[in-house]
Amino acid sequence: MSIKLLLLASAVGVSPLAAQFEGVIHVRIGGATGSNTAMNAAMSVKGDRSVMTLAMPASAGPLAGADVRVIADPAAGTTTVLMPMPPGMPAMGNAKGMKMVMTTDDIVSDANATKGELKKLGTSQVVAGMKCADWELTMKNEAPVRMCLTDGMGRFMMMDITGRGRPGAQSMPKWAKRIYEDKLFPLKVWSGENDVAFEVTSVERKAIPASIFAVPSDYMDMSQMMGGMGRKN
Repeated sequence: MSIKLLLLASAVGVSPLAAQFEGVIHVRIGGATGSNTAMNAAMSVKGDRSVMTLAMPASAGPLAGADVRVIADPAAGTTTVLMPMPPGMPAMGNAKGMKMVMTTDDIVSDANATKGELKKLGTSQVVAGMKCADWELTMKNEAPVRMCLTDGMGRFMMMDITGRGRPGAQSMPKWAKRIYEDKLFPLKVWSGENDVAFEVTSVERKAIPASIFAVPSDYMDMSQMMGGMGRKN
């Protein structure tokens, strides 16, 4: 499975967000509710910075079942993927795992992704206790994508880090690239009733320590070998 890897008005029963969101956002990626292809992940968010933690799917080959973290830091201009050493890989000194550091601009910039028309539909929903507005993104030669978006939750970053077993094959969905610069955060993304690409399932407002965004020094830098882009730490 390839992951194709978050906005708000007050209403009755809907808690308002602070100007800068801080907390943990639990999400389902790929597949409708109850689908056996869906993955669950947690996003720790503090302003524009985020860390997504998820377990790799069976399609990730030797990394299947491994916990992987994606640290997105727009201010620093980097996105870093942290993963354990694959089973059978020879020990590399005292390295606890592998890291791949990419330049955020290289990930989010895509002329084809920004040419699509994003229009507001005039309807809204409440997803995981938060209100969001429905939008539709249309791009040439592609099926329309609908998104329920809100603001005030920082920049959204989601990548396909499975690469079908090839960790260097990172990408970012076009719909995610389209809303990145506008600082819009999706609570739900779908192209059909049974084709939900992304959905927030619950939100915990809590303090997030700054240390969670630090890139560990005891991870081997595999940026060049595995197809990473941009500068290294």
